[in-house]
Parts: sequence; C-alpha cells; structure tokens
Amino acid sequence: TVRPEWRGKGIGDALLDRLIDWGTSNSSVEKLALSVMAANTGAIRLYKGLGFEEEGRRFKEIKL
Repeated sequence: TVRPEWRGKGIGDALLDRLIDWGTSNSSVEKLALSVMAANTGAIRLYKGLGFEEEGRRFKEIKL
C-alpha cells in the first residue's frame, strides 16, 4: 500500500514495475495476482494500466 500523502506520485507504478520485472525474470513464478477492494478505483485503474485483468469477484469477503 502507498500512504495517502504519497499517492499520485508514481510510487505505486514503480513498486509494481519492480514486481513485474522480478516475476518475469524468475522462472518459478507462473502468475502475478492482486486483490483490491471494489471501491479503490485508483488502484484498479493502475492495475489495468499495467495489463492486469479482472478474473473474478469475491462477494461479502470483508465486512466493514
């Protein structure tokens, strides 16, 4: 997670770029997967922009 005061400054992009680089260079990694709350539209936009695709939804997973 990125602290609210640091969001929108490219930190999430940099962290995920590093994760993707690590995953693609490591032959034992077959898949990178993320979980995100449906209301976190900023993260969803970031993930989709990096090529991640939605595979499914888990309803009533977390009670707020």
